[in-house]
Amino acid sequence: MLKKLLLVVIFLLSNNLFAQTATAPSGTGTAGSPYLIATLNNLYWITQNSTEWSKVYKQTAAIDASSSSTWASNTGFSPIGNSTTQFTGSYDGQYYSISGLFINSGFGSNIGMFGYIGSAGTIQKVCLLNVNITGNSKVGSIVGVNLGSVSNCFSTGSIGYGQVPFGIGGFVGQNQGTITNSYTTCSVANSGGYTGGFASNNSATITNCFATGSVNGSSYSGGLIGYNGSGGNVSYCYSTGLVTGSGNVGGLVGYNGATVTNCFWDTQTSVQSSSAAGTGKITAEMQTQSTFTGAGWNPNTWFMDSGVNNGYPYLSWQNPSGTPLPVELTSFTAVVNGSNVNLKWQTATEVQNYGFEVQRSAAEGEPRQGREVGGQRSEVSNWEKIGFVAGAGNSNSPKYYSFTDLPTGGTSFSYRLKQIDNDGHYKYYDAITVTLRSSGKAELMQNS
Repeated sequence: MLKKLLLVVIFLLSNNLFAQTATAPSGTGTAGSPYLIATLNNLYWITQNSTEWSKVYKQTAAIDASSSSTWASNTGFSPIGNSTTQFTGSYDGQYYSISGLFINSGFGSNIGMFGYIGSAGTIQKVCLLNVNITGNSKVGSIVGVNLGSVSNCFSTGSIGYGQVPFGIGGFVGQNQGTITNSYTTCSVANSGGYTGGFASNNSATITNCFATGSVNGSSYSGGLIGYNGSGGNVSYCYSTGLVTGSGNVGGLVGYNGATVTNCFWDTQTSVQSSSAAGTGKITAEMQTQSTFTGAGWNPNTWFMDSGVNNGYPYLSWQNPSGTPLPVELTSFTAVVNGSNVNLKWQTATEVQNYGFEVQRSAAEGEPRQGREVGGQRSEVSNWEKIGFVAGAGNSNSPKYYSFTDLPTGGTSFSYRLKQIDNDGHYKYYDAITVTLRSSGKAELMQNS
């Protein structure tokens, strides 16, 4: 019996040691020959070689990091970069996943897969699945403290503990750099203050990002950011997670001392009707395209489909075959000036918009073309192309268009627009009808 027990102990120890084997990746760490990270042992090698934290890395395979929960007396993975030796290199995850990353740092600070990214550091396309990370302050999933550039990354799982500022964020603990085109679904629980679904504390730039995980903190708790301090510039972001706390609690931001632009939170799912910044919308509005196109969200960055991301906007790189925020026509009017009809229309956003074909038809009661069918005359629609106006292509700012027509052969006419994409797809917008009498603005009408 003792012999069997000894064998089990030896097996467990050897398995644990094997999981912590540092295997040098191929490559030399240069831009032309990056270190290629293909295994958990390669990833562990990075943590053990701080002299290489200024080098270039590229992940080439999905990595299962669940065995990291047994490392270092169950304290887990050691963050890459710290306040003494910051990570100043480049890591491109190429959208390969790292699953089950475990960190239990106790009273540690600067905690995340990357503990501390210096101003020269760049991280992109890192995908963390089902993380389990705890720490005391400046704790996030992707990064604890960021002074560099992070883009096109996401994380799922849970982040927790925390006692002192700056606390816990679902994606980043403290941001002093730039984070773009990223998201997190991590749930965040903090026994102390400064808790955010995306960031605990921000004093720089966060744009085109979102957080959907629940937030449970004390003071300065927000669905996206707990504390947006001096220099914080947050734009085109949203949050949807449940938010609870004891003071300075907001659906989007707990405290705002800087700038928050064109950002939203879900008042129903967060159970928060107020926020230090941002605009609250009910769930139905958060799942409506015009909420975001009307605020100038970039249609090249954001897509929206009812079957993706619970109907909320998502980042285009998440599902490149999805539906961009559309060409949004905000107005279409006609003004009669003598015998001329001046058409004007405006868009809020455009995606791959080749242009507008302007079409005219005789309105109800006016003569229409027809043909004989079975001895009876059949009336058919006589929409005809009368002009074309080139579109702006891609735009997230208002664009204005006009076209003047000189119709003959009647007194009432209908006009409609056929919007054509660069790839040939098209759609029609509702028609308006005008009557040639005195000058005045035409009524918007549904064409029958």
